[in-house]
Amino acid sequence: IQSIAMRTFNLIKIVVILSITALTIMTSIVRAQEKKPPPKRILAIFGFQQSLPWAYRIEESLRETIDSQSPFPIELNVEHADLPRHPDETYKRKIVDFYKYKYSEQKVDLVLAMGDELAELLFEYGEELFGNIPVVLVTSTSDALPRDLLKPNIISLMWGWTAENTIEVIQDLLPQTKNLYIISGNSTSDLAIRSVALKEMKNSEFKFNIHMVIDFVASEMLEKVGQLPRDSAIFFLTVLRDANDEYFVSRDLMHVVSDKANAPTFGIGDTYLGHGIVGGNLLSAENQGKRLATIAVRLLSGESAKDIESMGTENQMMFDWRQLKRWSIDEERLPPGSIVQDREPSIWEDHKGKIIGVMVIIFSQAFALILLLSQRNKRSRAEDESHRLR
Repeated sequence: IQSIAMRTFNLIKIVVILSITALTIMTSIVRAQEKKPPPKRILAIFGFQQSLPWAYRIEESLRETIDSQSPFPIELNVEHADLPRHPDETYKRKIVDFYKYKYSEQKVDLVLAMGDELAELLFEYGEELFGNIPVVLVTSTSDALPRDLLKPNIISLMWGWTAENTIEVIQDLLPQTKNLYIISGNSTSDLAIRSVALKEMKNSEFKFNIHMVIDFVASEMLEKVGQLPRDSAIFFLTVLRDANDEYFVSRDLMHVVSDKANAPTFGIGDTYLGHGIVGGNLLSAENQGKRLATIAVRLLSGESAKDIESMGTENQMMFDWRQLKRWSIDEERLPPGSIVQDREPSIWEDHKGKIIGVMVIIFSQAFALILLLSQRNKRSRAEDESHRLR
């Protein structure tokens, strides 16, 4: 009986200990959940289609930077309005209704809106969509923005691209250039980027004639670039739509232009690099993503919009080594600090280990041969001396 009582007591003790342990763990979990703040929610809307290289690179950088910088949890929702492909009012109304329905039950703390087409949508439907939620609007130029329609909750920023620096680089790299052909399409974004270039060129003096290739049908433009006069260069801006209202992915069309052209092609963004441009003072999609992530975290932390508006952008002098070689452009003429991509390794860089191994073997054999010849000569002289003494 005593043994049974002891076993019963031990069993009760184990049950009590396990119960206390489980209760402690559950309490810790509940407290941890209570302490964890709800995530801030960002809605990032690109005016472009999802597969556009520019939008893809920015989104990737945006996510990475938010994850590494934010001291609090952030939920990033991304939409692609695809407005250059669907500029009609019926589509705009449908996409507004879609966003209203999708985010009506979700509290959005900040909206990042990117693209000139999206600016038009926000001015017409922004209050209906987002009310007083802070909106960071990024466009190519501020000239076309109706300032009286900018609500207090909208922070207007520019991509920060400039044409002047790339045109100056073309002059420095190709001093013999007499004609510069600037290619620009007909979409809202195309026109906004073109206006930046025209404004800068108006206030600058260049050594060559500038020809605007605009209002074209793509097939005719592609024929033209293959028959340019000698000592010409091409500056490809963006082409999302041509005169026939046909839609294009700018990088893809630029790649065809570079292949067909009888003159070197320069561009505006780093997503063009590796697809046919020589280079230029390029707008960096990766840097734009980092910049927007930093702005978002600062705004959600309570910083003033005035401090945010003063944040600059970082364009980079970047070039494609293969295109420099294709057009016989001296790398020594590149601006200091330029980044050169896709450089093909030299024979030494590509086979350094093998070359060193072969050289070691050759020198070792040569040394051994010299040593043998030296010993042979010494022995021969010794034998001659022995014969002489006899």
